[in-house]
Amino acid sequence: MAAEAGISRRCLAKWYARWRAHGENGLLDHSSRPATSPARTPDDIADLVEALRRQTKHGPARLAADLQRLHDVTLAPATVHRILVRRGLNRLRDLDPPTGEQLREVIRYEHDRVGDLVHVDVKKLGRIPPLPARLYRGPGR
Repeated sequence: MAAEAGISRRCLAKWYARWRAHGENGLLDHSSRPATSPARTPDDIADLVEALRRQTKHGPARLAADLQRLHDVTLAPATVHRILVRRGLNRLRDLDPPTGEQLREVIRYEHDRVGDLVHVDVKKLGRIPPLPARLYRGPGR
């Protein structure tokens, strides 16, 4: 039966178990995001990271060292960076130098109708060499 559907027996068994447990709803797509993140940095420490960032405007490595030295809180620089990204403070250019307040808010473009055209700039991923002059047949040739 699995071969007829073009899938492995293990995959068929997994889908069959979902169907038996939840019916048709068990076959629908669902998010793989965890319901909770028990290891996430507590909000009071994240608030402390944000306050230090706005006051000193230091990067993640220096902020981690400052947290250890001043507040006896040990965080990895990667964790500090993740907190800054989550709060929209990861780019120093987005903060006002004297006050530390955010300069830019997120700009959303919403259109009246579904399917309205949106202009998107794209980066050329492949480097395509130009054609040699002997192969180029420009206008008028």
